[in-house]
Formats: sequence, C-alpha cells, structure tokens
Amino acid sequence: MTKKIDIPTYEIWIPGRPRSVQARRGDRYIESIRDSARAVVAEPIRGTRIDVEVWFAAPSLQRADVDNVLKPILDSLIGIVFADDAQVRSVLAVAVPTNENFGISCDGRRFERLMNEQEFLVKIYRGVMHRHTL
Repeated sequence: MTKKIDIPTYEIWIPGRPRSVQARRGDRYIESIRDSARAVVAEPIRGTRIDVEVWFAAPSLQRADVDNVLKPILDSLIGIVFADDAQVRSVLAVAVPTNENFGISCDGRRFERLMNEQEFLVKIYRGVMHRHTL
C-alpha cells in the first residue's frame, strides 16, 4: 500500500526566524511575512477548512517557543492567504532542533534550506486534515 503524501496548496518561505508574540515584532517582521505570502498567493482561499504548518530551525529548546510564534504569523496571513483566521482548523508548529540528534523523514532540499536558519517555512493546505511532513 502506497502512502499518500499531501501536497500543500502553498509553501511560503519567510526570511529570518519566527518571532514570539511577546517579542518586539515591529512592522518590518509583519511586512516580511505579508510580502513573502503575496509573492506566492494570488488570492485568499475561500474554503471553510485550512490547515497550516510552520517549520523552523531552533538551536535550543529554550528558544523553541512554538505556541508564541504562531499568532503573529497567522495574523499576518489574514487577507492574503485566507480571508478570515476562523477558516484555519488546524495548526502545526515544529521547532526542528539544530543542536541535537534526531530523526526526520523529509525532502533533503527543504531540510537544508530550513537548517541554515535564515528562513522558515509556512505550508498551507486547503481541505481536510493532512498528514504533516517537511
């Protein structure tokens, strides 16, 4: 039996590292997210179910504050990727450790790009719940 790998509707690479909702974000960070999304997305998804994945490299677990990085990212995507954040039905945030041994099954190019810590990845899926993979 072959496993189906879900293809995201959009993959958005955003420069820098994701910032916590508690960090001083500034307009430049928000605009960077919005500009990256605009470069990929023609118009907001109108469906009733959107799944979002956020993948980023994290040098230590102390810096991997996954719950706090989601809000500014999701808020920045309103009006570009989706019309309303109420459309988002599931969110996965993964802080990939850069200073620990771990196993992960993924596309090598995406993994290398992520591990250089210069950008992070937001994957958007339209429709039903998806199996999350890098």
